[in-house]
Amino acid sequence: LTAQPNLSLVETLHLAADALADDSLLEDDKGRPYFGTATHFLSYNWRTPFVEVVAAVQQAIQKKQHSGKVYLWMDIFAITQNNHIETARHNKSVDIKGIDDVSRDCGATWQVAAPWRDPTVFHRVWCLYAAFLALQAGNEFKLIMSPLEERSFRNDLVHNFDALLKAVTDIDLEQAEATRAKDKDWIFGKVRQSDLGFSGVNRVISTEFRQWLEAAGKASLEMDPENLVLVDGVCGLLHDQGKFDEAEPLLRHAAE
Repeated sequence: LTAQPNLSLVETLHLAADALADDSLLEDDKGRPYFGTATHFLSYNWRTPFVEVVAAVQQAIQKKQHSGKVYLWMDIFAITQNNHIETARHNKSVDIKGIDDVSRDCGATWQVAAPWRDPTVFHRVWCLYAAFLALQAGNEFKLIMSPLEERSFRNDLVHNFDALLKAVTDIDLEQAEATRAKDKDWIFGKVRQSDLGFSGVNRVISTEFRQWLEAAGKASLEMDPENLVLVDGVCGLLHDQGKFDEAEPLLRHAAE
């Protein structure tokens, strides 16, 4: 479908709708548009089954982790995936180089954390870079999961907090992987030119992930305040962040 125009799927569908005078390519039978100005940048690992990505997005929407209508920016639909001729490769390069602006303009980034016990997004160059772009812009950033992954996560919160903490703190962009060496070199070049460098970028991302885990741990403690494993994990995390005043009452309550 996209091979002839050498454009993204979204652009190709708009061209086809105009050529065929067929609005059904752009909206449903009630006139609701399939496409609009992107509100959420979706970050995920290409190795994650598509059904898992969809389930995570559906759960995020159902849990109302947003305000207003959601339009996702998703690379496989918004960037041309063709490389067979020079025109296609040029269009893809232009699309990729505009990702910084797209991420900033979306105002929010959702990142699919799957599988939770070893989230592949924590080890992929593009995914870590997407997290950094959102945080650097001051945009909303959320890790999202499918219902199945969330159940596993909630169980580990209570029984295996240390493993979760290790997952969110072992962030190293320089050791992350990328499908295309060219993409990795381009992103690394941008990081080297920044004031933060790799250590600064790692710190920004890791701090956000720690705070996210802290919030999840505190929420679970409200439901299970007597769970000593969870108390120990959350207090250890607070201690590592220098939040001693927050850790002390939790420890005192557990000791009573």
